[in-house]
Amino acid sequence: MKPHYTIRMIGIMLCIAFSGLYSCKKSAPSNNGTFDNDPIATRTVKYLTQSPWKETALAYENAGGSWVSVPLQNAVLAQTFTFTATDIYDGTYAITSPGTTPVTGNWSITEDVGMIFGGDSYDFSTLNDTAMVLVLTAQIPYTDPATNVTTTYYGMRVTFGH
Repeated sequence: MKPHYTIRMIGIMLCIAFSGLYSCKKSAPSNNGTFDNDPIATRTVKYLTQSPWKETALAYENAGGSWVSVPLQNAVLAQTFTFTATDIYDGTYAITSPGTTPVTGNWSITEDVGMIFGGDSYDFSTLNDTAMVLVLTAQIPYTDPATNVTTTYYGMRVTFGH
C-alpha cells in the first residue's frame, strides 16, 4: 500500500507544481504599450512628447464648412516638430529643418485638453501613437503660392505623423 500512497503524493505534487507554473505565466500588457489608461491630460502630454512629429497634410475650412486640402511645400515636409515637457502640462517645442535655424517656443495643454502652440489655441481632433491632428478655428488668410491669390478661410486642420 505504501507504493500507491507515494505515487499518489508525487502525482498531486506535480499537479500543484504545474498549476503554480501556469499561474506565473506573464501576459501581454492590456494597453499594448499605449497610454490609454492614463488621465486624458497626462495621456495627451505623453503622446505629444513621445517622439518627433512631421507635418503630413494641411487643410483649410471654407465659408461653407468644407475642408480644402492644400499641397505642402518641400520645406514644410522637411520640418520636424519636437515637443518636450518641462512641467506637468506644458513645455517647449522646436521646429527644425535642414540648413535652417530651429524655431522654438512654448506650448501648454489647456483645461479643455486643447493646446496653445505658437500663440494660437488648437483643439486635438486626433492624438495617438501614430497621428496628431490639430484644428484651429479662426479667420485665416491663405495665399496660394501657385496663383498668388489670397482666400480667407475659417479654420485650419494640420495633420502630423511620425
